[in-house]
Amino acid sequence: MLEMRKAIIALNKDKVLEICKERNLPITSDEKELWRVIHKTRLFFTKCVSRKQKGESRKWLVNNGYIK
Repeated sequence: MLEMRKAIIALNKDKVLEICKERNLPITSDEKELWRVIHKTRLFFTKCVSRKQKGESRKWLVNNGYIK
């Protein structure tokens, strides 16, 4: 799981997709939905995320209408 956490913190979409495929995890084909999941995970569920990174994810979620 550490590898996935690092990929999410770094916003490394390709690595996230690679790990999901390796682990047979479901992957959405909707690009915006994938980013929503990555940013929400980064903001709310992943430890070791800096305030700056959390701010970036919060901004993305707000700008895309997922949170206010």
